[in-house]
Amino acid sequence: MQARSRTARVAPPIAPSDAAAPSTKRPRLALVRPLVAPDGGRAELLGDAIAIFDASNRLLIRYRDGQLEVAPPEGDLVLASATGRVRIEAATDLVLAAARDVTVEGMRRVEARAGGSRLSVGATKTVLATGALDVRAKAARVTTGEVNVVARTILTNATKIASTAEDVELTAGRIAVRTRDVLQEIAGTLQARIGRVRARVLDTYSLRTRRTELQSTEDTAIDGRRVLLG
Repeated sequence: MQARSRTARVAPPIAPSDAAAPSTKRPRLALVRPLVAPDGGRAELLGDAIAIFDASNRLLIRYRDGQLEVAPPEGDLVLASATGRVRIEAATDLVLAAARDVTVEGMRRVEARAGGSRLSVGATKTVLATGALDVRAKAARVTTGEVNVVARTILTNATKIASTAEDVELTAGRIAVRTRDVLQEIAGTLQARIGRVRARVLDTYSLRTRRTELQSTEDTAIDGRRVLLG
């Protein structure tokens, strides 16, 4: 008997166009089960956000759409670096808000800069450098041992100015006083050393004393339409 020959069929090669192309779709983030820490805290997918809870199921951190929110329900939030700096940067604005107090403490110096202005607070010295300073307050009180003001011009506009001092010393090249009334009350002595005195009185010049003494090293002239003595 003659045996029949069998020919094995070979599958045609797969064309390059039929090969499975790599997927361009972004894989969907899915957590089958949360990541649990030894103390009971966990991280899980909460909707379209990644959330971190503590052992008491309180939300601590939430990340969503490129925004990170750190909001512990109670206690303190501490950002600490043992050997380096802690730097916070914002592309637009930085807002610090507190229901009670905001405290900024530096062992050596605290400095704030904005444009060309600078405020530097040190342990023994505070420096404020700015182009213009505008201070508005209902009441202000300054207590210091010494005040030194250096200015090209000082303008003061006030309803009432009251000054109390043991000694007042004024040095000026020229003093101009324009007022309606001037009242001086001196309990002791009024002494003036003047090179020349010129007074022009439009109406009446009245001088009342208990005793009057005039001394001239040269001439003494009294001129008037009438000179009344006695």
